Amino acid sequence: MSMPISALSAGPSGWVQNVNFVGLGVLLLTALAAQLRRSTRSAVTP
Repeated sequence: MSMPISALSAGPSGWVQNVNFVGLGVLLLTALAAQLRRSTRSAVTP
């Protein structure tokens, strides 16, 4: 019983962590890009 539990905690958790990391990274990058676009727009058009 302890063997499958340890295998589950070792395998999928790493995969889920990778997906969460990539998803958060994409969200942060898009948010930063949007903020940069807004700042440049407001700076160009007074």
